[in-house]
Amino acid sequence: VLATRLRERESALAYQKSLQRIAGAIAHNVNNQMTVVIGCAEELAASRTDKPQEKNMAELCLAAGLRTAELARRLAACSGQTAMAPAALVMDDILKEVARRWREESGHDTGLLIEHGAAGLAVQADQELLCEAVMELLDNGRIAQSGKGELRLASRASADSPVPGCAGIAVIDCGSGMSKELLARAREPFFSTYNLAVHSGLGLSLAEGVANSLGGTLTLDSRPGLGTIATIWLPLAR
Repeated sequence: VLATRLRERESALAYQKSLQRIAGAIAHNVNNQMTVVIGCAEELAASRTDKPQEKNMAELCLAAGLRTAELARRLAACSGQTAMAPAALVMDDILKEVARRWREESGHDTGLLIEHGAAGLAVQADQELLCEAVMELLDNGRIAQSGKGELRLASRASADSPVPGCAGIAVIDCGSGMSKELLARAREPFFSTYNLAVHSGLGLSLAEGVANSLGGTLTLDSRPGLGTIATIWLPLAR
């Protein structure tokens, strides 16, 4: 039984890595094309000041191009192909910074409860990428519990880590949770149980891509009716 589970886990990891490579290749090509589209749209919008209808159409194209370029950037993060500047980051400071950004940028009324479980510990990470990944997990949690109730943002000590020498940042929601079948697909790029026109389905993929690129991992613990715990584990700073 153990050998079967190990093979299934290896197969799932290989499948996930293949998806991430595909996502990275798509992101690279889309970004190249959008550079041309955005440049042309900017030129058209600037040159059509005497033709309001054409100017408006150019601005619509520009806005669509910028949204697509942002999607490509997030895909690149999912695949671990984003430039990084790792540094020693104190866990408590990360929680404070993420909480600040969440309250300022999210525009949501969902409460956020902070739990310090790794006081004094620091991890090796890129602050911008890590904060973005945790914000994605928070947004997933908000959606899962329909914007109601409190989300919990917690640090986890290295003793709790599934990987030696790591500490974690966890987002705990009180949503409906996931079945084993949904949990098996949750990390796939663009997989979502919600409307993809509103939610990109990239949150968990992005978080896992960031964790992997920083030498860590993403764990998910979820059961129907009991919510979800998503934890980014990162190497301790030396």
